[in-house]
Amino acid sequence: MSTRTWLAFFLLFSVIVGVTALGAPLHVIVDFSALLILVGALLGGTLLAYSTGEVRRLLRAWTTPGPMEPVLALGAAALFRRLSGLSIGAGMVGLLVGLVPMIANLDDPTLTGPAMAVAVLSLLYGVVLSELVFRPVMADCLGRGRLSPENSTPDTLRKGVRS
Repeated sequence: MSTRTWLAFFLLFSVIVGVTALGAPLHVIVDFSALLILVGALLGGTLLAYSTGEVRRLLRAWTTPGPMEPVLALGAAALFRRLSGLSIGAGMVGLLVGLVPMIANLDDPTLTGPAMAVAVLSLLYGVVLSELVFRPVMADCLGRGRLSPENSTPDTLRKGVRS
C-alpha cells in the first residue's frame, strides 16, 4: 500500500474517533456483538465467493505498491466491491438481530438499551466499512490498474476475478 493510502486511513479513523470522543466516550461506540456479526458475515461471505488462495493473491496485489496488472486490478476491485456489499448486508442483519430482542423487551428498559446498541452500531459499522474503506480501496485498485469506471462494470469485474 502506498503512503497516501495509509495516510488516508489514518486521517479517516482519526476524524471518526475525534468526533466521537467529542460527543461521548469512545467505549460507548464499541459493541462486540455488532462487531462479531459484521466480521462473521464478511469472512463467511468472502470465503463462500472466493478461495483463500484467491483472497491472498488479490490482497497481496493490493498491498504491493505501484501499478497493478489490469487483470489483478479487476480481481482486487471485485473483491472489495463484494466486501462493500457484504458489509452493508451484515449491518442490516445486525440491525434486525438487535431489533428483535429490543421489541421483545420493551417493558424492561435495561434490556432495551443494549439491544438497540447492537442494532444501530452494526448498521453504523457496516456503512462506515462499505463507504469509507472498501469503496475507496476498490477505486484505488482500479486507478492503479489504469482502469476507468466505464470499463469496470460488474460483468468486467467478474471476468477479472476468474482470470
